[in-house]
Amino acid sequence: VLLFFANHQKKLLQKDGKFAIPKKKSDTIRYSISEFSSRKKIVSHSFKALYRLPTKLLAAVLLVATSGTLFAADSAVKPSGFGLVSADGQSTVNLYGQFHFDMRSVDNGLNVVNDKDAGSGADNFEDKPNLLIYDHTEWSEDGKPAKLPARFYSSTLIVDRMIRYIDSGNASGKPFLASVNFIANHTPLQAPDADIAAYAGRYTAGWTALRNQRRAAVIAKGMMPAGVAMVTMNTSGDWSQLSPQERQQRAGAMAAYAGMATAMDREIGRLVAHLKAIGEYENSIFVFLSDNGAEATDPMAMGAFARWNANHLYDQSIARQGRPGSLTAQGAGFASASVSPLRGYKFSASEGGLRVPMIMAWPGNPAIKGGRVATGFAHVTDMPPTLLALAGVTPQQGVFAGRLVEPMIGLNLSPMLTGSTPSVHPADKPLGYELSGNAVLFKGDYKLVKNLPPYGDARWRLYNISADPGETDDLSRADPERFAVMQSDYAAFAKANQVLPMPEGYTAPDQIFANALRTLLIPRLLELWPAGAILVIALATLIQWRRRRATR
Repeated sequence: VLLFFANHQKKLLQKDGKFAIPKKKSDTIRYSISEFSSRKKIVSHSFKALYRLPTKLLAAVLLVATSGTLFAADSAVKPSGFGLVSADGQSTVNLYGQFHFDMRSVDNGLNVVNDKDAGSGADNFEDKPNLLIYDHTEWSEDGKPAKLPARFYSSTLIVDRMIRYIDSGNASGKPFLASVNFIANHTPLQAPDADIAAYAGRYTAGWTALRNQRRAAVIAKGMMPAGVAMVTMNTSGDWSQLSPQERQQRAGAMAAYAGMATAMDREIGRLVAHLKAIGEYENSIFVFLSDNGAEATDPMAMGAFARWNANHLYDQSIARQGRPGSLTAQGAGFASASVSPLRGYKFSASEGGLRVPMIMAWPGNPAIKGGRVATGFAHVTDMPPTLLALAGVTPQQGVFAGRLVEPMIGLNLSPMLTGSTPSVHPADKPLGYELSGNAVLFKGDYKLVKNLPPYGDARWRLYNISADPGETDDLSRADPERFAVMQSDYAAFAKANQVLPMPEGYTAPDQIFANALRTLLIPRLLELWPAGAILVIALATLIQWRRRRATR
C-alpha cells in the first residue's frame, strides 16, 4: 500500500486539524473475517526518515500494499488499505487497487471489488475475475463503474492511474493520501514475459533449498535472531519425489511469482521517479507492507473437480504459466520458502500467516538512518496514529465532527523509527486477533495461538516469538501460569469484540468452497435449467417413442 500526504502549507489542515480514521472492530461472526493483525518488522531500508520537516509539513504519504509476504525480491505481496479523511475538505484521498471489502461508496480513485462472499483476486491482463471462485469483478472509479483498457497489466495500470490522480490535484497545494493497492502477488500469478524469463532456472533446486536460503538471508540482514529454529511443514511435500515434469511446473510457477513481484517493484520505482520529477519525493512518507503471509492454496492440487475446472476455464500448460489466460498459483511448497523461517501460511494464525515485513521512510529527513531494522512489535492498527503523529495532527479519541466514532486503538510507532525506544507496546498489554476461528493473543514477547483444522488441531499453544519466531517450542506446559492468564486475556478480547466461536466441524476451506458453490456454481446451473429441461423432455419423448415402436 502506498500512502501519500501532500501539503505545501505550514498547517496540514485548517480548522481543528482532525482526521477521521474509519476503523472496524473485530466483530467477527460465524462466517465473516475479522480485522487482520500482524507482527511486523519496521525497516527503514535505504530511505531516511519518518519525521517532521522543520520548514514545511510532509507533501505526501505513499502507502504501498501488496498481496502476501515479501522477504526478498522474488517473494510475495497483497492489497489492503485505509483512509485518512479530513472533515473540512483540505486533503485529497486517492485509492487505487484491489480491496476485499465493498468500495462502491468510495468517491475517490479506481477500485476493484471482488464478490463479497467469495472474492479472491482478479486477472492482471484483462477485466476478468478468478473464474473458479466468482463471476465478476466490479472495477469502479469515483463510485461509478469503470471502463478498463482492452489489454493492460495491473501493476502498470494502477501506477498510471495514481500518477494521473496526483497530477490532477498537485496544483491545489492540499495534502493528499494515495493508497496504491497492488493485485500482486495474489493468485492468479501473472507477469510480463520478460520478467518471468529473468527467473528461468532460478528455482530448480526446489522449495526446501530456497527455504534454507531465505532463512540464512533474513538472519544475515538482522531480521531474525541468529540460530532461529524452523519446522518442515507437512504440507510442503518432498521435491525429490516429484517427476521431472512436476518440478518444471512448480519451478515455472515460482518464476511467475517472482516476475510478478519484480514488475510491481519496477512500477513502484516509476512512481517514486515521478514524485522526484514533480518535487514531492523528499517531502513524502513511504509505507510499504503486506497484509498477510504467502498463499499456499493451488487449485491444481485441490482434487479432480477443481483441476478439471481450472483446465476447462484456463490454459494451464506449463509453457503458459503466468501468461494471459492462465491461472498460476505458488502452492504450499514454495509458499513455505516465502515465509521462511516461519510456520504457517495465509489464513493461519501462525507467524507465517501474520508476520509480514514493513518499510517506512521519509527521504527528506535524516532522523532515521537507512538500513536500520527495528525489531519491536508493531500492529496494523498502529499505522493511523503513527502517520498522524508524523503529520503533526492530533488523532481523534472517540469523537469526530461532533459524532461518536470508534476510538483508535493503535500506538504511535515513531519512537521506534527514530531509535529512541525498542518498542512502544507495553509488555503487559494484551492484543488479540481472530480469523475464521484461528486465534491469537500477543503479550510482550509471548504469543498464545490456536489454529483450527486444516491449519492445526484446535489446541492452544504458547510461544516466545522473540526467541522462537519459528514457533517450534510450545511453552504451555513449561509456563502454565502465563498460559492460563493469556487464555483469560483472549476470552476478554473475544467478548469485547464479539468474536463468536466457529460451529462444530467448521473449516475455512470448506466454507470458502460453500460460498463459491452458493454464489457461483448453483446460479450457473440455474441459468442452464431451461436447456436442461428441454433436454430431459426430449430424452423422455425419445424413450417413450422407442417403447411404443417396440410394442407394435
